[in-house]
Amino acid sequence: MEDKYNVKELLTFIIIILVVLVLFYGLTMLITNKKNSNDYTENNNSESDTKIDYEKILAQNALSQKENSYYVFAYTNSDENVTTYNNDLISYKNKENALKVYYVELDNAFNKNNYAGESNFEDGKVIFKATTLLKVENGVLVEKYESKDEINSALSIIKGV
Repeated sequence: MEDKYNVKELLTFIIIILVVLVLFYGLTMLITNKKNSNDYTENNNSESDTKIDYEKILAQNALSQKENSYYVFAYTNSDENVTTYNNDLISYKNKENALKVYYVELDNAFNKNNYAGESNFEDGKVIFKATTLLKVENGVLVEKYESKDEINSALSIIKGV
């Protein structure tokens, strides 16, 4: 008779464990699916999370873009004139027949080897010391503007002001 009760107790114990596991699994799936669907809708409501900016390039690629002629605007976020320069470049890009403008953020960790105390644009090197505007034709640097006055003058000319 004792064996009969032990088997009955064992089966009851196994059933209770299975019910608890099924409940735990069901709650886990309910919670994780709800969280995943919220993440999905949040991410789909924001276009900025999925937008790829093809105008930003690495400094080392400044001379190797596919266009024959283009500008490269390398900047540091600490430069107080960057907003003005950027507004001028936007005005320029809206012109008919404007050349492509690429941007190099020198503060980016990937560009740290191309950001130094002295500029160097010789032998295919592209090392910036500060905010700079370059004009590139067929992979060759043809114009460079490094000072505030040079950049403002060049932007005035290309904007047609």
